[in-house]
Amino acid sequence: MGFHFYQSAFFTKLNEGLIKQQGVRMLSAASFGFRCFTNNKKPIKTVDDLKGIKMRVQQNPLYMTMVRSMGGSPTPISWGELYSALQQGVVDGQENPLGVIYDTKFYEVQKYATVDNHVLGTNMILANEKWFQGLPADLRQILLTGAKMGAVAENGKRMFEARVTMVDALRKKGMDVYVPNPGRGRDVPQGQPGTRDGVAGEAARRWKGVDRRRRQGGQGCRGRHCPRGESVK
Repeated sequence: MGFHFYQSAFFTKLNEGLIKQQGVRMLSAASFGFRCFTNNKKPIKTVDDLKGIKMRVQQNPLYMTMVRSMGGSPTPISWGELYSALQQGVVDGQENPLGVIYDTKFYEVQKYATVDNHVLGTNMILANEKWFQGLPADLRQILLTGAKMGAVAENGKRMFEARVTMVDALRKKGMDVYVPNPGRGRDVPQGQPGTRDGVAGEAARRWKGVDRRRRQGGQGCRGRHCPRGESVK
């Protein structure tokens, strides 16, 4: 479903807005998998299990609100420092798609994983619009075609990992991987009452601020005011 969203008219409109407001074009986008919690303390099977766990998140208020609403302690740490932070116990856990957890060898420093699929991760290939329009038409088409082919390949690879190979692969590396039983309903962490409203409200507040600055003649999304996470995992 995520891949179809990136091909939708709505997503095209988002791209047009990005070009107009920021001068940046999305050549393509693809999901790199649903994010899942890992930690070194205990298996996470219910929202209560997250209480007291220091969970690394991106420097993003939406992610921080999500983890805090579940009783966890959200702790922003840069991607480049994450492995050592987990190894040294600066934080107890983190959240990323199973394929990323495997590729980065987090199984060496994490014991428990929960396949809760709480957020769909997205990668984008971006280009400066002025630079892009300065290219000959044939090169622009080559870039667009190549970016879309790369998106299809990444989406297929990551979805195959998530649904077929990664649970067993991580278990073979020694991780205790918990997969919720769909037959019992969604028995994975969902947050306290009001979580969805809190996250949605935070997103709406930040985007209103961006839009207000844009209408006042500013650039809209800049620095710490930009409602985005890190450009990495």
